[in-house]
Amino acid sequence: MNPSAVERPSTKHAALNHVHELAGIEVLRFLCAFAILLWHYPHFFFVGEVDDTQLLAIRPALPAHWLLQYLYAQGWCAVQVFWCISGFIFYWRYARPIFDRRIQLAEFATRRFSRLYPLHIVTLIIVALLQYLYSRSHGQNFIVPNTSAGSFLAQLFFASNWFDWQSESFNGPIWSISVEILVYFGFFYIMRAVGAKPVVAIVISGVSFALLYSGFSLFHMKKI
Repeated sequence: MNPSAVERPSTKHAALNHVHELAGIEVLRFLCAFAILLWHYPHFFFVGEVDDTQLLAIRPALPAHWLLQYLYAQGWCAVQVFWCISGFIFYWRYARPIFDRRIQLAEFATRRFSRLYPLHIVTLIIVALLQYLYSRSHGQNFIVPNTSAGSFLAQLFFASNWFDWQSESFNGPIWSISVEILVYFGFFYIMRAVGAKPVVAIVISGVSFALLYSGFSLFHMKKI
């Protein structure tokens, strides 16, 4: 009997299990994305930059507000849930291979940027063009206050929200990915140094929650 013929069914079964083992998390990610989408939906009704008073006046007229009002008002909180999900998936998928030197920094960075950068550069260019057309017709920017050349360059390299002095610019929601880039490298070097140990995840989670409840924030919980 051909050994490969015996192994093939079990290999196929293992592959199917791998595809479906995080199905519940993928559903949760979809729900978070939907919540974030609803949070951003009122922005299309703005004239000029974001204004909380204007936002409060818009919300009651939004579609199915009676049903979705919490998501319209608090949908931005799903970003935090997204981060928790991403942290779990990263630890589950990359921690051991990074510690065992099976994944080097170049490969890790290539995997992440190849997923993020193509869509980022396309949306950045589209937003920049639309922002230019909007400012010409309205005499002011749409939603974000800063459309300088330096801010565009920072956006180009995912560096738009690394420092307190940086204001919102161009593709505002990219703030989350901008901060995430720094976390990627921190994650890689921590896993390379100490490995995939449960105590490491527990300590990092504990420190993170302590910083959160102390009011410390590197990016002041942007909501754009």
